Amino acid sequence: MSHHQSEGLTFADFSCLIDLGKGNLMTTIKGVEIELSVVIGRRTMPINHLLRMGRGAVIELEANVTDEVEILANMVPIGRGEVIVEGDRITVEITKKYHLSDLAA
Repeated sequence: MSHHQSEGLTFADFSCLIDLGKGNLMTTIKGVEIELSVVIGRRTMPINHLLRMGRGAVIELEANVTDEVEILANMVPIGRGEVIVEGDRITVEITKKYHLSDLAA
């Protein structure tokens, strides 16, 4: 697995603080909003291909249906998961949670 770096605080840093569970700090941390993203695949292409794309263009991802997805918190990788489709709902089941040591360079 590749190691990831980020400037500032990462989700893993917040996890360490939450584990401390000290009074007001815990209340403050619980109120912080985190944007979660799920990356289902990636594709590299020349910019001229991107500029020619219009409505209805199809981008083939370098991923398979059975591949795990990457879970990001504020654009920082925090784990991996499996996509589950039930009716018209899409969910992600977490299969691996990264630890601070996984994210360090």
